[in-house]
Amino acid sequence: MNPWIAKALVLAGTVVMIAIRAPHGHRSRIVKVATSYKTPLETGLLVLAWVGFFVPLIWVASPAFSFAEYALGTWPARRRCDVLGDRPLALLPVAR
Repeated sequence: MNPWIAKALVLAGTVVMIAIRAPHGHRSRIVKVATSYKTPLETGLLVLAWVGFFVPLIWVASPAFSFAEYALGTWPARRRCDVLGDRPLALLPVAR
């Protein structure tokens, strides 16, 4: 796949996610909270989620991850077939 197609899909997905979440985020900032039970664990997990949100945008906007843009070829699929054989087909349900 051309990396620009993947980058366009990442940007489109980001825009859609922001458009879906924007009304809920606005509403949650308006509502006053009587007592906050936010823990450092929750804050840390939220920071990790934000980092995970921005990493694909960094990939789109800068050449920071250009070292990872290379074709894999067909060897992963061949190794999967060597290891698994036809077992995935055996897991499919059989109509009786």
